[in-house]
Amino acid sequence: MYYVINYEKLACNPELEFGKICDFIGIEYDEKVFDFHEKKDDILKEYPTGYVKTYHTSLLQKINTSKIGVWKNQLSPLQVKLMDSTAGKTAEQAGYNREYKNFNLWVNILALPGRSYAALLYVATKIVDSFPYKIRTAILIKGPLVLAKIYLSLFNRKKLKELNDVIIKRK
Repeated sequence: MYYVINYEKLACNPELEFGKICDFIGIEYDEKVFDFHEKKDDILKEYPTGYVKTYHTSLLQKINTSKIGVWKNQLSPLQVKLMDSTAGKTAEQAGYNREYKNFNLWVNILALPGRSYAALLYVATKIVDSFPYKIRTAILIKGPLVLAKIYLSLFNRKKLKELNDVIIKRK
């Protein structure tokens, strides 16, 4: 059993959507969960500042709708085609409209690294889910960054350098 969360609905009406999630998993709704941004000092004490500022800056702010549709201005048509080629059917099942539905051989070849990476993450997640909690948590905290660095070292060294520079600056 699973529950599909639509990002736009959650960002626009978080109390209602969170209430639905609570009902689905059978826990009591508590409006205090929306006070997370008030815990900035606690978060910065618990986690490295560079890590928080690089990956979780939004935890220090109230929920807002500013990121909805950002992709339309930030992604090129080719990037949108690659995303539609990779995740379009799944996104469509989740209620999103696809920009593109038909792809030539070149787009499918360009999408192959992303598809391979997604498949690797899926398999890794299945394996890690079988580990004890503490080991699983340690892997989930560090794993995505390690995998991203491996991927970027193979397919986009310039982006890897940018990522490393951001991490160094924020430490």
